[in-house]
Amino acid sequence: MKVLVLGASGFVGSFLEGKLEADGASRSIYGRDPVIDVTSADGINAFFAKRRYGTVINCTGFTNVDGCEADPERADLLNAKSIEFLANAATSNGFKFIHISTDYVFDGRTGRYAETDKPNPINVYGKTKLRGESFLDMGRDLILRISTPFGQNVSRRKKTFLEFVRESLEAGQKIKVVTDQYTTPTSLEDIATFVKAAIKMDLSGIYHLGVQERVSRYEFAIAVAKRWGLDQKLIERSRLSDLKFAAQRPMDTSFNLYKAGRAIRISHLEDALARL
Repeated sequence: MKVLVLGASGFVGSFLEGKLEADGASRSIYGRDPVIDVTSADGINAFFAKRRYGTVINCTGFTNVDGCEADPERADLLNAKSIEFLANAATSNGFKFIHISTDYVFDGRTGRYAETDKPNPINVYGKTKLRGESFLDMGRDLILRISTPFGQNVSRRKKTFLEFVRESLEAGQKIKVVTDQYTTPTSLEDIATFVKAAIKMDLSGIYHLGVQERVSRYEFAIAVAKRWGLDQKLIERSRLSDLKFAAQRPMDTSFNLYKAGRAIRISHLEDALARL
């Protein structure tokens, strides 16, 4: 049966829509995609009353971490309450629900988090994303947690970290990048590969996905500079405490990827960048 990508106007969603040759829907008018109001249970039910899907991939959400801190009600509506509505629709309409979530459900104290580790979010964004996860049926649905996604920016709606680094260095501009915040960045290509495998193998439960390496933001920026032959000296070291964010950031949300590695081949960062 057909696949639908919700949030098809966003960075992850727009890539998956094309790569999976799926239908797309967005919360606002964007290109050819029909509109779906994920904040309305009636709107969701009306949408699926007219359309039949075997799998629905949810890429919607309020991902501005500081914005969530400033507006927790909106964060809860877009990251939690809407997921409850979609999960109920999955039950009513019989489709498999794949929900894209985040490494920010963890507090970042230990790193290399496995799917069995207990979440402990430290900001509103992480708390609302975790609440959203709670509405899924783990016997049928799938939660895919990703971190610092990178790849081809089909949507072009906002600049990614990789693009910020590359474009700044190409313009000869110095940038400050933190050395003490660690993740396992997630390639869009790997997300698409995993989702295809998950649908084919009918996987359910929670999965973590990223590249094999645990890297700091600084190390990621250096890898980008090396890949495109740019001046690494323009990248200056800084620390997370130097940045005055409204929301607290976890220090190490890198993933244990053993479980996802049983479904697909996990990329190395260098290889994932080379594909770009």
